[in-house]
Amino acid sequence: MSSRLADYLNKYLDGVAVSAPEVLRRYANDGSVLDISPEVVVQPVGTTDVRKTVLLSSQLAEKGLRVSVTPRGSGSDKTGAAIGDGIVLDMRRYMNRIISVDPRQRLVHVQAGATISEVNKALQPHGLCLPLTLMGFENPELNDQNHTIGGLIANNLGGQALPRLGRLVDYLVQLEVVLADGSVYHTTSLSGRKLKTIGVETTKGKEEAPSFADRINAGMYKFVRENSEVLAELRARRVGNTGYLYGMTQVGDAEKSLNLMPLFLGSQGSLGVITEVILSVDYLGPSPDLMVAKFDNVKQALAFAGDALSENPSILNLADGRLFAEAGKSGKSFLPLGGLPDSTLVMLVGFDDSSAKHRQKKIRNLSKILTKNDISYVSSLRQEFNEEYFNSILKAALNRVERNTVQAPILDGVIVPFQSVEKYLNGLPRLERLLDNKLMAYGSLITDLWTVRPEVDFTGADKRPILRLAREYGRFVLECDGILAGEGGEGRVKAVSSLVRRNDFADSVDRFVKKQFDPRGIMNAGVKQTITVDQVMEQIRRDNDFGIMEL
Repeated sequence: MSSRLADYLNKYLDGVAVSAPEVLRRYANDGSVLDISPEVVVQPVGTTDVRKTVLLSSQLAEKGLRVSVTPRGSGSDKTGAAIGDGIVLDMRRYMNRIISVDPRQRLVHVQAGATISEVNKALQPHGLCLPLTLMGFENPELNDQNHTIGGLIANNLGGQALPRLGRLVDYLVQLEVVLADGSVYHTTSLSGRKLKTIGVETTKGKEEAPSFADRINAGMYKFVRENSEVLAELRARRVGNTGYLYGMTQVGDAEKSLNLMPLFLGSQGSLGVITEVILSVDYLGPSPDLMVAKFDNVKQALAFAGDALSENPSILNLADGRLFAEAGKSGKSFLPLGGLPDSTLVMLVGFDDSSAKHRQKKIRNLSKILTKNDISYVSSLRQEFNEEYFNSILKAALNRVERNTVQAPILDGVIVPFQSVEKYLNGLPRLERLLDNKLMAYGSLITDLWTVRPEVDFTGADKRPILRLAREYGRFVLECDGILAGEGGEGRVKAVSSLVRRNDFADSVDRFVKKQFDPRGIMNAGVKQTITVDQVMEQIRRDNDFGIMEL
């Protein structure tokens, strides 16, 4: 079927459809622990190609043949959401144009496959940058400049907890999305008055049938209006990216206006394919002034973190000191502090205030506290180093291969609230003993996003230890009042039934939204849908070749 499907698509696409086994093999993996080979890879050149591909999938589904469509950007998703068994849309290959830059309005219009790096390169001559880059100072995940803009949005990278800069959704002006019927949808605010009339407006006395998009808008309006009180209550909470609940809390007030754009954040291609994006951008800021300190215990580190937070830092990241020892085995060390071989925890603090005087004053204030408590530290005011240098050491540690194992991205980017970080960090040693594995954590005390990378050998026949790692660590995060799908959606890996903690209302939201947007179940099937342990076991990869893994 693969070759026939590719041949048919090639008759109508300006891009290319490929079914060669060696190509399909390259698209069977993303940044996750899973392996799923597609039937066809499509490399579209524009929205029309995406429309034609999705329309074919819809028509096949109508005849009882399901061929799912999976959008893929840089292929770095760690939950298995960038791989699928149907058609994989490679948005990165050709759909990477910077369509326009408006310096006066501070807007940029791009195709979804453009990367952070490419967009910033286009903005730099105008003295502008993506706010997403600024968010990266708080969020280690965003230090990878190769993330595509579409992938950032589909995974809601940058998350929901950015007190200084706002949320990712705050910088989105408009999305162009290809819906499950092949139609193009431009997100916009619709008044309650307009939404009430969908499907009942008349032209020359005749009722017009509502479009697929109209039916979605009308259905969402009704649901939001009927559940306005509970959605308003949830809006004030951090709900994570599991399902579609976060998006539903952000779409607006049905009596005033609705904008469905937030529903696509964290949707991982399961509601439609993002093809173009208009973003608001910001002025280029100064490079942050930094300091790095090493601590003997968790209590000491968190006490200083409280002092640092009072200075409103742009960066406040904490890492297990053993990561630096691991990097040292690869010849990579943090020279300003002698390689950090004996520290329990290492903290990176940064300030990006527009005033150099203010940045330096904050560094000096914290330096006094560290000196008073006899804590070793170094600042960029005295020794030159940057955040990239610091993170390159973590990256070296994460890419070490030892005893035929890799440090696997099983459950990256969980949320652990600040008040539970002490319980989380002090509890990891017990979990290490239980699982007989190293769980070296790093995370942000601003966004509350945390990651561990256990050592795993995927070449073994028995995959149960891998699932046990995920299950036990997932349970531990929940015991710390955490959220598993904190950074990005749950994809497949975090959707394992034994890990999901949901309530009846959240489940009803997920079912309703999915049915409205994807009634035939063709949009990234299997993603953001609860799956069993047995299903995941069948999809776990059988090799240790993850390439160069990002933070």
